[in-house]
Formats: sequence, structure tokens, C-alpha cells
Amino acid sequence: MQKVYAMGKVKSDTPRGRFVFRNGPNPSGERALNIQYVLDSVPVYRSTGIFLHPDNWNAAKQEVRAKCPDATRLNKKLAAFKSKIDSELQACDDIITVEVLRSIVKGDYNNMGKDANFVDFADKYNEMRYENGKLSYSTYYNAQLSIRNFRKFLAEKRIPEPRVSNVTVALIEKYKEYNLNEKHMTSKDAINKKIAPIILASRYASDNGLLDARISTAIGQAYFDINSRQYENEGDHERVVRYLTEEQIQQFRSFYKETTDVRRHRIMDIFLFSYYACGLRVSDLVTLEWSQIDMETRELVKKIVKTKKRLRVPLCDEAIEILEKYKKLDKNPRFVFNCLPEDFNLADAAKLDMTLKAKNRNFQTSLRAWGEKMKLPFTLTMHVARHSFAVQALNNGMDVHMISTLLGHSTSSITERVYAQFLDQTLDNAVMEKMPFNFSSKPGCVNDGPVVS
Repeated sequence: MQKVYAMGKVKSDTPRGRFVFRNGPNPSGERALNIQYVLDSVPVYRSTGIFLHPDNWNAAKQEVRAKCPDATRLNKKLAAFKSKIDSELQACDDIITVEVLRSIVKGDYNNMGKDANFVDFADKYNEMRYENGKLSYSTYYNAQLSIRNFRKFLAEKRIPEPRVSNVTVALIEKYKEYNLNEKHMTSKDAINKKIAPIILASRYASDNGLLDARISTAIGQAYFDINSRQYENEGDHERVVRYLTEEQIQQFRSFYKETTDVRRHRIMDIFLFSYYACGLRVSDLVTLEWSQIDMETRELVKKIVKTKKRLRVPLCDEAIEILEKYKKLDKNPRFVFNCLPEDFNLADAAKLDMTLKAKNRNFQTSLRAWGEKMKLPFTLTMHVARHSFAVQALNNGMDVHMISTLLGHSTSSITERVYAQFLDQTLDNAVMEKMPFNFSSKPGCVNDGPVVS
């Protein structure tokens, strides 16, 4: 493979790495540990994926202090992490410039050039996006599987793995056809997800001058068009938002008095807290920490598990009541609902992802039973609490942009798309309430809103 070359000043000494804290602490007081190499006064960083409380780190000795319960394992991991980079620096035959150093530290040296293996390139790019916080662990893992499946396809069809500079549209189309006809994948959406990391990698290659832009653009258009459907009036394809009315929420609360099982009480509390805390996701409920709650200002501030964005939520009386209950129980000094052990490492993305899925399955079993008892026409899930908040907020005239912020959506267009079916009625109600018109008596209007020709 062709090595990465870059213009720069010759440096005789090989840069030496050291571990440093780079960013501020998270709500638990832990900070991300990064490895740092400096060349020509330019620092190059890479996250180790390890979060530590500063008291557990000995900067002088460059090691985790023995008082940390996981010190031995973490020190071995750090040593291996640094050794891998150091060995690549020592073996590098190129002039060590800042760009070469950055490439080696990030782990993409020899794998990100024009002549690099495209499958390796796609795999490295996916890993790079995850390390930079652009992807959740689930998305990263699924993309990794898709890239492996692409490699299996090439091997099965005895197609040589292409270089970055010569990947073609025809190859991607052949892969789509293979999934559709030979793997019998009936969902075009699923096939789109399988080719997504391949398309993203080709786009990144083009952005860096490694692949012809025209080819990259054509590859980017390889997705199946699933927006237009043959039967547009067929309702089965439309996304249905399941939610509880205020009366159904009260009915759900009434079950609490009938339930004696402590574990089920907790699940009901978590569901209700999600509803009262502006639709907090189950991942953020399970990982909710006492340090993220301010009882005096009555607000919750935490980094969302899914998007890593900071979320601030005001807490109503009902939410505070639930929190006070768990504060008195004093079951877990760190996690509010005691869903995770006190020493759980939230930086371990794989373990967190697996744990969240297990917890959610556990919640759904109890919720399904209560939904059947309420005679709901749909399955009750944790996400119903989130939808219930959003729908009732819209029905009460709350601005969609405010709802989007409280839900933690990246853009308000997501909120508008998910809850589109409720926006027209909300708009009608707002017009009737805010404007000085009498809709019930004016010609051309009816009681439930204006008639628009």
C-alpha cells in the first residue's frame, strides 16, 4: 500500500506520546484521557476511550493510580494503546511531518491513500467517525457488519477488492443486485442501510482528492428510491405515532396502587418520569445520574446518549415527586433509578449498548401487560411516553421548535416530520384562539376550523 506523504519540515527525533486530559469533566466529574504527540509545536491528539476522575490519574508517572478499582486493566490498555502508535512511528520510512504524525496517531496511516484497499478504507473511516463522536455505538457496529458483508460479497463473486481510486458505480450496483436477487432481501430500505457506509466512504475519498468527484457523485445516487410508493393511499406504510391521552395517563397511574411488586413500581415510575420530563428517552433514563439533577432550580441537564448533545429539561411537580421518592430510598448514590451498578463505565460503548437493550426488553414485558389491561389498541412501550408528551404539548399549543429542543432532536424538521399528523389541527386551534375572528359564525367557516379553498 502506498504510504501517505505530506509536505513539511524534517524532524530528526521521533515524537514521544503522553496521556493528557483534554476536555472538561462530564457530570460525573470524569474526564476523557487522550494521548498527545507534539511535532513542530503542533499537538496531535487521539482519544483513548477511557474516562477517569482526575484524582485517579498520576500524570507524573503516566498511570492510573492503584486506588482505582480497575487500575491494572486500564494501565495495560493504555500501554498497549501507546505501544501500537510508537511502533508505527519507529517503523515509518517517510519523513515524519505533522500530517504523517496525525495519520499514524489516528490509525489511518497506509490505509487512507489512493492506492489503499477500499474496504479497509471504508472500515477505517467508519471507525474514525465513531472515535470522533459522529456515530453511536449501534450505528458504528451495524456499519462495521455492512462493510464485512461487502467484503464477503467480493470474495464470493471472486471480485478483486478495489483500490480507493478505482471503486466504480457498477460494483455498487452489482452489490445491490446481489442483495436483492441472491440474498432475497425484500426491503430496499435495508439494502440502502447496507450500502450506506460504502457510499459515505466514497464521498470522504472524493472530498480528500482520492477518488474522482464524478464517480463519487454517481455512487452517492445508488440508493434505492423509497420515498415514492406505488400505492400512495395505502396507510400501512405510514408511520403511526402511538400515544396516551391525559385520561389514559391517569388510568396508568391508578395501576400503581394495585401493584405491590417493587420492580414493577420502578418501571412505572420510569415510564411516568419520561412523560413528565419532556419525553426523555429510555437510554437517558437508565443512565440518569443524581449529579445531572438540580432540585433547587428544578431542572435536569445531561448529555444525551444517542446524539451526545447537551439537553436541559425543566422538571414539573410530578417529576420532582418521583425524584424525591428515589432520593429517600437511597438505593444508588450515582444512578437515579438504580438500573446500573454504581461503578458502571459509561465510556464502554459496547457494554452500554448491550445493557440498554437488555433493560429495554425488560421494561417492555411489564408495559405490554399493562397496555393489554388498559385495552389499548397498540402495544405499550417506553417510547409511548415520549410520544405522549410531544402530542399533548402540541395539542396544548406549544411551539414545535420548543418541543424539538425539549425532545433533544437535532433539528425541528425531525419533530415536524414525526408529528406532522398533529400539526394541522394545532395550527387551526392556534388561529382560532389567537386571531380576533369568530370562526363559528363567519360565512365559509365551520366550528372545527377555517375552510381553505
